[in-house]
Amino acid sequence: MINEIVRDKLIDVSIKKQVIYYQDLCNNCNLDLDMRTNPEDRTEIGRILGRISEFEFFHKRPLISAIVISKSGKAGDGFFRLCEELGLATNWK
Repeated sequence: MINEIVRDKLIDVSIKKQVIYYQDLCNNCNLDLDMRTNPEDRTEIGRILGRISEFEFFHKRPLISAIVISKSGKAGDGFFRLCEELGLATNWK
């Protein structure tokens, strides 16, 4: 089961050719997750985004969660691990 609210937000942001910060995504989708101070919340958003990415991959669409970035301007490590698991990349560095 994927979070349709988060997926819809990602589609909306991608149509505008923008990116969104993890915390802003959580706030916009009323997820009540705190990316700054709670490691469990960071794990939870990673799980949500991972399921959406897998859903898109198996439907032969781009991994829309790539537009979610940290304040440093990078996607999370979980995104890159998932890409490797899906056979989409072997060397990111």
